[in-house]
Amino acid sequence: MKRLLASLILGVALVAAFPAVAGATNIALQSEPAVEVEIVEEAEEEQPWTARFLAPLFVVIAILSIVASIVIYLGRVKRRYTVAE
Repeated sequence: MKRLLASLILGVALVAAFPAVAGATNIALQSEPAVEVEIVEEAEEEQPWTARFLAPLFVVIAILSIVASIVIYLGRVKRRYTVAE
């Protein structure tokens, strides 16, 4: 009961302290926009050379380094250990 009364008092105090919060629903329900903005279409720009060449280059280098490390690791393991038959 005390918690219910305390939350009710807190709610009334908040609405009294911030009257804009109480009227915010009326503002949100208006059908007109607050500010009208004209949509300006921009011309497509050509990508800079860094995005066209360096990004794919780094992807290829990363893939090759992963493949090379796997091949080197498997080659060393195969040479180090032999299966006894």
